[in-house]
Formats: sequence, structure tokens, C-alpha cells
Amino acid sequence: TDDADVLVRVPAHRMIVGSRSTILDSSVRSVDEDTGLEEYVVDDVSNAEDFQALIKVMYTDKVIVDSSNVFRLTLLARRFGVHAMLAACRRFLRDSMTADNVCTLFLQA
Repeated sequence: TDDADVLVRVPAHRMIVGSRSTILDSSVRSVDEDTGLEEYVVDDVSNAEDFQALIKVMYTDKVIVDSSNVFRLTLLARRFGVHAMLAACRRFLRDSMTADNVCTLFLQA
């Protein structure tokens, strides 16, 4: 979804999240006693899938960046201080830059 102010609830291991984003680590809301996973609740996220990609990159250092999500992912990576995602976004922008789109990329950056 691309609704403004989406409330996202994502289960994740606090040790993983805390080591990759101290900002996100402060948003823990509850712990599932059976799995040991903390539930992270974040509002003001424009796309739940992007936020799930942010959590995934914390575990795997892998993220799929394309022209449809690069600017949203860049904003999320900056907001939560997730350097692996920010680096992936920068690589995508660098590798996809051409003389035809450089001005558009500059204006959106």
C-alpha cells in the first residue's frame, strides 16, 4: 500500500535490530513469549513493503532496489540509520544515472 501514515507492526529479534539501528530499537512495543521476537511498531511509514525490506536488509544485507522504490527506501534508510540499505540505494542511483536522467535524479535526491 502507498497510504500516508501507515502503521507497521513487524516482529524481529532485538539483538539484530538494535545492532543495525539504534533509532528503530527504541520503538519496541512488545515481546512474543513463544518466539522471543519483539514487535516493532512504527507509524508515518508510506509503504509497509518498504519497511519490511528495511527489516530484511538488517538480517541479510540484501535489498531489491529499483526505480519505483529507490527514493522511498533512501528516506527510510536515512530515517532509521540503516547504512546497508542506504549504500544499496546509492549504488543503484550511481549505476542507473545517465545523461538523460541526471537532472531528474538530482531533483528527487
